[in-house]
Amino acid sequence: MVTGIASSLAAREGSEQKEAEEVRSAMDWAQVRALAADGHSQREIARRLGINRRTVRRLIEAEEPPRYRREAGGSMLDPLELPAILAPTPPAS
Repeated sequence: MVTGIASSLAAREGSEQKEAEEVRSAMDWAQVRALAADGHSQREIARRLGINRRTVRRLIEAEEPPRYRREAGGSMLDPLELPAILAPTPPAS
C-alpha cells in the first residue's frame, strides 16, 4: 500500500515538473527576448540563463513562445466510418 502511494506521489510530482518546464520555456522565451532587446549578445544571454546559444537564437527568432503541439489521434471508429460513407445508397422506391 505504501509503495502505491509513493508511486502515485512520484507520478504527480513528475507531471507538475513537466508543467513547470512548459511554463519555464515560455519564461525563458520572454527573458531571452528582453535581454536581446536590451542589446546583450546571444552568447551573453546563453551564459546568464544557462542554456545553449543555439537555443537562444531559436528563441529570439520565434514570434511566439514555444508550445507543445500534438496531432489529433483520431478515433478507433475511423476505419468503420469511412466505408459507411463511401458505400452506395440504395435507390429510393
